[in-house]
Amino acid sequence: MSTDFNTDKLKARWQEAVGKLKQKYGEVIDDDIVHAEGVTDEVVGKLRQKLNKTEEEVRKELDSLIK
Repeated sequence: MSTDFNTDKLKARWQEAVGKLKQKYGEVIDDDIVHAEGVTDEVVGKLRQKLNKTEEEVRKELDSLIK
Protein backbone atom coordinates (compact mmCIF):
# COMPACT_ATOMS: atom_id res chain seq x y z
CA MET A 1 0.00 0.00 0.00
CA SER A 2 2.87 2.37 0.74
CA THR A 3 4.25 1.76 -2.74
CA ASP A 4 0.92 2.76 -4.31
CA PHE A 5 0.89 5.96 -2.25
CA ASN A 6 4.46 6.82 -3.29
CA THR A 7 3.69 6.06 -6.93
CA ASP A 8 0.62 8.28 -6.85
CA LYS A 9 2.59 11.12 -5.25
CA LEU A 10 5.27 10.78 -7.92
CA LYS A 11 2.63 10.87 -10.66
CA ALA A 12 1.10 14.01 -9.13
CA ARG A 13 4.50 15.74 -9.05
CA TRP A 14 5.17 14.65 -12.64
CA GLN A 15 1.77 16.01 -13.71
CA GLU A 16 2.59 19.34 -12.06
CA ALA A 17 5.96 19.49 -13.85
CA VAL A 18 4.35 18.69 -17.21
CA GLY A 19 1.83 21.46 -16.55
CA LYS A 20 4.60 23.96 -15.97
CA LEU A 21 6.36 22.88 -19.18
CA LYS A 22 3.16 23.26 -21.19
CA GLN A 23 2.72 26.74 -19.77
CA LYS A 24 6.28 27.77 -20.57
CA TYR A 25 6.36 26.42 -24.10
CA GLY A 26 2.75 27.29 -24.79
CA GLU A 27 3.72 30.94 -24.30
CA VAL A 28 6.80 30.59 -26.49
CA ILE A 29 4.80 29.30 -29.44
CA ASP A 30 1.82 31.51 -28.54
CA ASP A 31 -0.51 28.58 -28.21
CA ASP A 32 -3.18 29.57 -25.69
CA ILE A 33 -4.72 26.10 -25.61
CA VAL A 34 -1.44 24.42 -24.66
CA HIS A 35 -0.83 27.11 -22.04
CA ALA A 36 -4.32 26.64 -20.55
CA GLU A 37 -3.84 22.85 -20.47
CA GLY A 38 -0.55 23.43 -18.67
CA VAL A 39 -2.21 25.59 -16.03
CA THR A 40 -4.91 22.96 -15.54
CA ASP A 41 -2.39 20.12 -15.28
CA GLU A 42 -0.35 22.06 -12.74
CA VAL A 43 -3.39 22.86 -10.59
CA VAL A 44 -4.60 19.25 -10.71
CA GLY A 45 -1.13 18.01 -9.76
CA LYS A 46 -0.90 20.40 -6.82
CA LEU A 47 -4.40 19.54 -5.60
CA ARG A 48 -3.65 15.82 -5.82
CA GLN A 49 -0.66 16.29 -3.57
CA LYS A 50 -2.41 18.56 -1.08
CA LEU A 51 -5.68 16.62 -0.89
CA ASN A 52 -4.19 13.14 -1.35
CA LYS A 53 -6.78 12.33 -4.03
CA THR A 54 -6.59 10.68 -7.42
CA GLU A 55 -6.54 12.68 -10.63
CA GLU A 56 -10.05 11.51 -11.43
CA GLU A 57 -11.37 12.64 -8.03
CA VAL A 58 -9.79 16.07 -8.38
CA ARG A 59 -11.02 16.57 -11.95
CA LYS A 60 -14.58 15.53 -10.98
CA GLU A 61 -14.54 17.99 -8.10
CA LEU A 62 -13.26 20.80 -10.33
CA ASP A 63 -15.83 19.95 -13.01
CA SER A 64 -18.63 20.09 -10.45
CA LEU A 65 -17.55 23.59 -9.44
CA ILE A 66 -17.83 25.00 -12.95
CA LYS A 67 -21.13 23.36 -13.92
